[in-house]
Amino acid sequence: MKTKKILKVNNLVKGIIYVLIAFNFSLSTFNCFAQGGVAINTTGDPANSSAMLDISGSTQGVLIPSVALTSTTTASPVTSPANSLLIYNTATQNDVTPGFYYWVTDKWVSMLSSSTGWLLTGNTATTAGTNFIGSTDSRDVVFKSKNNEILRVKTDSNVVITGQIYTTKHVIP
Repeated sequence: MKTKKILKVNNLVKGIIYVLIAFNFSLSTFNCFAQGGVAINTTGDPANSSAMLDISGSTQGVLIPSVALTSTTTASPVTSPANSLLIYNTATQNDVTPGFYYWVTDKWVSMLSSSTGWLLTGNTATTAGTNFIGSTDSRDVVFKSKNNEILRVKTDSNVVITGQIYTTKHVIP
């Protein structure tokens, strides 16, 4: 009879312990939600209030997941990518080369692609009228050297070269 009472008390104590542990976990969950963002750092600083994820460090970086894309128009190997999903592509295949890509609606978009701008080392396969240096709005185009303006192509098609204004075609000797 004593054994049965001891077993009942032990089961009761175990039940109370389980309830307390579950209650403790539920409180810690509410505490995590109240913080707003997640901070990963070595200083113990809280996350910046404008960020869901705040990663900081002075000697290490963030490693973006690497995948081998097959095409910019195929989500594979990622399943159902969310808009703005960031990856590092390791493959050279079809229209993808190694580099950072992000997903928009139905395609991968390359970030910092060498084909998105003019290169200091020169460009190939350019088409006059399609590929150009200049602007597409109604603003002057300015060239500088040592932060001093040396040439300005004005919106009225006039050219100013270090103070000289040329309003007609002019051959500079």
